[in-house]
Amino acid sequence: MTSRVIGYKVQRLRDAEFKHFMLQDLEPEQIQDFINRWHSDTFTDKIDGERKKERLQRAINTSTSIAELAGNPLLLTMMAILNRNQELPRDRAELYNQASRVLLHQWDVERALVEDKRLDPKTIDYKDKQAMLRQVAYHMQTSEKGLAGNLISANDLERILTEYLKTIEVDKAREVARVMREQLRTRNFMLCFLGADYYAFVHRTFLEYFCAWEFVWQFKETQALGIEELKTEVFGKHWQDETWHEVLRLIAGMIEPKFVGEILEYLMEQNGEEEKFSNLFLAATCLVDVRNRTVIAETTHKLLNSIKDLTRYDLNYYYNDKEERKRVQEIRIQAVAAFATTWKDDADTKAILKTRATDDNHEYVRVQQS
Repeated sequence: MTSRVIGYKVQRLRDAEFKHFMLQDLEPEQIQDFINRWHSDTFTDKIDGERKKERLQRAINTSTSIAELAGNPLLLTMMAILNRNQELPRDRAELYNQASRVLLHQWDVERALVEDKRLDPKTIDYKDKQAMLRQVAYHMQTSEKGLAGNLISANDLERILTEYLKTIEVDKAREVARVMREQLRTRNFMLCFLGADYYAFVHRTFLEYFCAWEFVWQFKETQALGIEELKTEVFGKHWQDETWHEVLRLIAGMIEPKFVGEILEYLMEQNGEEEKFSNLFLAATCLVDVRNRTVIAETTHKLLNSIKDLTRYDLNYYYNDKEERKRVQEIRIQAVAAFATTWKDDADTKAILKTRATDDNHEYVRVQQS
């Protein structure tokens, strides 16, 4: 089993006559069923359980970012755990941060697992573990296979953990690194052993989150990256690579809106026609995670117009060959989806979508008649 299609060697297994199935995200009714069962089974105080259940459901219903993640069983479980003691965060990056805290710290405490005597909990806490995982994820993305690989050798993993432990002056850093490697695997469920001395993140979501966080750390904390490097070396080099889109989107959700505005302007300047305008669609998804769009209102309006234009993309080519029509349809459908999702709260969105639907219907009839 694999957690993502990306990086999956499908042809080799097809040649060996394996059957292939894809586990879909939870449907809304399945999410509701999970929430009902989870709260019924985990709360002895039924009134409190009902109140917390309603709060979680309300968060999913009112937040696009939370709703988008709720279809993932692991993240839905994390949401339910976090919701016991607090309101859920509105943005995805903070939800990942708190979910990682649950795995790296809270589960240890609640399950009353005995600390390894070689690890000092006062010295090595969940924030240290998060810092180590950021560096592990960053190493993975710079490797030959990059983010598509989700792979790190045992030697590289041990070296990264050792180097970090030395920075916080841990005695016997290499020995402690080996213990930490096993703890991240068997207790915190962040890493898994793949065999042949290789490790990976159990869930690709956390690889992407920690990789994004490392770039943001270099941008905000150590200032090893400036905004120009972030635009050209991170977004510029990777906007065409779908395996990077989630990382880029998370970065946009973790930095100040004014900087996101500069990144969106940069993406809009790229020539993305051959890539089916993935630069513009990435910009639209990045905008979803911006908490305060008023700071970049002019850029937002400019992007909106670009997406609107794509809902009518290439009408002159609509009558051409079959492949061209298929390409045009894909772009237009994606543009409508991006428009409807990113600007769903705008007053004019519904009316514009109705107009586009009417125009497309007239266009279809004209094609059939010709």
